[in-house]
Amino acid sequence: MNVYERIMSKLSSGKIHMTLIDPATSGPKGSAEIAYQASLAGTDFIMLGGSTEISPSDLNETTSLMKNKMTLDIILFPRVIQHDIGKSRRNLFHVT
Repeated sequence: MNVYERIMSKLSSGKIHMTLIDPATSGPKGSAEIAYQASLAGTDFIMLGGSTEISPSDLNETTSLMKNKMTLDIILFPRVIQHDIGKSRRNLFHVT
């Protein structure tokens, strides 16, 4: 099942919660800890982004640390998609 299907499946049974983390604000280790705590609290998905002030290497480190701490899908938020991040699990695009 892909991430869209997981989102739709969860929505079919009620509300979902996504946690948005800005890695430029929290740093790689802080972002991973926030993601871990959010997963323990019951969030359904992690959205990573919001800032363009992060290097590709820091974003890679952040996603690697997150994946080591929890198993939720990591969805890149549009402001960071200009980075080619192979370690993220998903990219979010808004199409009108």
